[in-house]
Amino acid sequence: MPKIGMRIIKSSCAVAICFLISLFRSEGIVFYSCIAAVLCIQQDVTNSKRVAINRVKGTLLGGFCGMLVLLVEKSFFPNDALWLRYAIISLMIIPIIYSTVLLKMTTASYISCVVFMSVTVSHGMDINPYLFAFNRIIDTLIGIFVALALNTLHLGTARNKDILFVSDLNHTLLNDDQELSAYTKVKLKQLLEQGANITIATCETPSMFLHKLQGIPFTLPIITMNGAATFDMKKQEYNHCKEIPFETYHSLMEVFKQQHMNCFVHTIIHHMLHVYYGDFQNPVEEDYYHAMRKTPYKTYVYSKLPEQHHAIYIHAIHKTAQIHTLYDEIKKLPCFYELHIVIKADELHQGYSSMEIYSKDAGKKQAVDDIMKQYHFEKVYVFGDDLEDLPLMGSATQSFAVQNAKKEILAHASIIPSNNDDGVVQKIAQLFYKKLKG
Repeated sequence: MPKIGMRIIKSSCAVAICFLISLFRSEGIVFYSCIAAVLCIQQDVTNSKRVAINRVKGTLLGGFCGMLVLLVEKSFFPNDALWLRYAIISLMIIPIIYSTVLLKMTTASYISCVVFMSVTVSHGMDINPYLFAFNRIIDTLIGIFVALALNTLHLGTARNKDILFVSDLNHTLLNDDQELSAYTKVKLKQLLEQGANITIATCETPSMFLHKLQGIPFTLPIITMNGAATFDMKKQEYNHCKEIPFETYHSLMEVFKQQHMNCFVHTIIHHMLHVYYGDFQNPVEEDYYHAMRKTPYKTYVYSKLPEQHHAIYIHAIHKTAQIHTLYDEIKKLPCFYELHIVIKADELHQGYSSMEIYSKDAGKKQAVDDIMKQYHFEKVYVFGDDLEDLPLMGSATQSFAVQNAKKEILAHASIIPSNNDDGVVQKIAQLFYKKLKG
């Protein structure tokens, strides 16, 4: 059986507090406070605030419209004209819902109508229905504030804010469907809102991962393109780009020209990733282009890299034998030791491989070191699954490998549940929280 979670416990506590507050109020109906409190207790603070704001807006609009209708009824219509009263109430639903559209608060349509009808239908015949409408608003606000207070309260726990948590993305934080599970999304939001310092270190460009991380409030820079740059999720800006020197870049382009091979040259112009490329030399790289050009946050340009811009990442896709020949030729260059080169077999196309070329200063480890210095972290805990994560994991305070990681990684790290079992966020939560002593 599943455990009773904190959301359930907090909901019960919120109702109890609303009852307690009602003992000190001579007016109002505690039922409405309890309903608002239960609705506003959400999985994380962000959702609680969203639901609370939605309910406040809906309550104010519905309450105001209800009092307006009661005023008109009592001033101009006889008490026994029920058919006229029901007609007015029914027609008022139209301007109420339409008002939520005009005010761009459509999510409050339902609660606006509920409050309006509770005022006009259930309590329209009260001696003082205006007082009910006023108290209805107060009761709702009490429930909302109780819920928000409980959701931001964390009893019995301290938090380790001096730790930096760094996770790889594919096959580590993401499940096999290349998505964040529902549990991981909720837990990540909770941890970040409570002050956990978490970032991602990935080989992908933002165009490949931003939609997967949508709604997760990362505040630290995301390490992208194997450390060639970091990306600010909030500002949507690139920072700390590790550029390939001009002379080195031109030497590389000569080798590509001699080998009659195309490549995709990545550069950042005004915080937008631009990719320059030439004529396709094989169907796999052409398929890659057609798939990638549709992604946002990236622009493809059929041209050489403009002279005034630095390359930060060069990507080539060819038959495996050609890639290794290309590597051997690059190795002969005097600038070879200024480069960081990654060769990977193409998982989708047998017999093909890709080569990624970066500055020697680019790397996940180097990027993490920069973040550690910038934010003055004392410890770094790393989560990975691939050989590219080894240098970073080797320098970490402690490193963890998901159960589905490659054998070489499993031998060098503590093993946690797999990417399909939310192993990363579970371990981060365990390390982030600690019981208060004494």
